[in-house]
Amino acid sequence: MIPPGGKSQGLEGGDLLRELLGLRNQMNDMFEEVLSRSRDYKEESSFDPPVDVYEEEGKITIRVELPGVNPGDVHLNSAGNTLTIRGVKKGRQDTPGKTYHRMESAGGKFHREFVIPEEFDLQRIESSLADGVMCLSVPKKGPEAGADGSPG
Repeated sequence: MIPPGGKSQGLEGGDLLRELLGLRNQMNDMFEEVLSRSRDYKEESSFDPPVDVYEEEGKITIRVELPGVNPGDVHLNSAGNTLTIRGVKKGRQDTPGKTYHRMESAGGKFHREFVIPEEFDLQRIESSLADGVMCLSVPKKGPEAGADGSPG
């Protein structure tokens, strides 16, 4: 690492590159932490749907696996730069006379929160739900779109 005062002491080609790559990895880790930070709501969540969060083409995409979840049972909310996804996956109906030998399907309430970096615009979020996968796209801030979709 570069010591306080900002002057490197003896960093040559390979050492400097190693230091820069280490700094890049630290920055990537911090960015990932901000994107995936989720408060611990285990007391009210009994189902944690898997999520993928990635950035591409000027937007952040959050992909949430929600097989068997009714679209009407999923609710999105944003406050400041925090996006909240809440919902419920209805459990299976137990029928008298069934003897389960294995039960791996999960159901129940779920709650996920994501802190979105300031340069993205939660007011322009787009969502879709198909084949049990919800995709949320949050574009970077830019010109506001007019009513006809043209830049305002």
